[in-house]
Amino acid sequence: MTILETGKSPRVSPRPLPRKLAGFSLVELLSVVAIMAIIMTVLGMSLSVRGPSTQVAAAQVSSGLSLARQIAISRNAETRFVVYGSTTGATGTGLPQESWRYWTVIRTNRDNPANMWIMEKEWEKLPNGVVFLNIATGTYNTINVDPIGAKVGTPFSPVINSNISGNDEWTGFDSFGNFNVAAPSSPSTTAFTVTGAPAIGYRGSGEAIMGDGTRVSKAKNASSGGSARAIGLRLADGVVTPNSQILLKSTNNSYTVEADMQGRLRVRARESYR
Repeated sequence: MTILETGKSPRVSPRPLPRKLAGFSLVELLSVVAIMAIIMTVLGMSLSVRGPSTQVAAAQVSSGLSLARQIAISRNAETRFVVYGSTTGATGTGLPQESWRYWTVIRTNRDNPANMWIMEKEWEKLPNGVVFLNIATGTYNTINVDPIGAKVGTPFSPVINSNISGNDEWTGFDSFGNFNVAAPSSPSTTAFTVTGAPAIGYRGSGEAIMGDGTRVSKAKNASSGGSARAIGLRLADGVVTPNSQILLKSTNNSYTVEADMQGRLRVRARESYR
């Protein structure tokens, strides 16, 4: 029997509600894009710091020297990038326990000009397996040339102005200074004193200077005895022995952070000097 024959109204089933279309809203899409951007940034940073520890250390030192120059210009004061590793000792509290691995930035103190300096940065340590090898002056092509005078596996004491066997390569430090350093909280009280500390500095003009305040352009050339145009601080693979000597592990992976007369910086690998 059909519905028409019974005279009853046909039963109409309710129409199902349309399902929500699958997909992301604009807010969700933007959130996903932002998260992906953050992940890519983190991955890029992690990849950028991979590589030799000396290369990472060179980037760290370059940042420290840039800080020293920035402070010198902004405060119109002299600054020093100081390496902890004194040839005649150091006195006072707050000093690192290991030589040739730590550095800091100090500036002159106008309120107490009698050789008093203010510490602008806490001591920072180089990555494990890296040491400060030397500071030397010269031209861009003669600061560091082969061969490296120090022998791998033989401990040595970094000696100022130490030329090895007549080579142009130096294992010592050609720039140093004596500093009475005070903490910013007590600018008139000496916190520690370093004597003969390896250092590179800047004047208020941004010009690079030796640790003792001598202009780089007037400094002695480590190679030829002539006028220097740059100063370089080199890092190498090595460790420090219990008696504060340096023991090089390799000479193939050294990097030098150079400052020219105007204070501009660049990082160079060893092979770039060949």
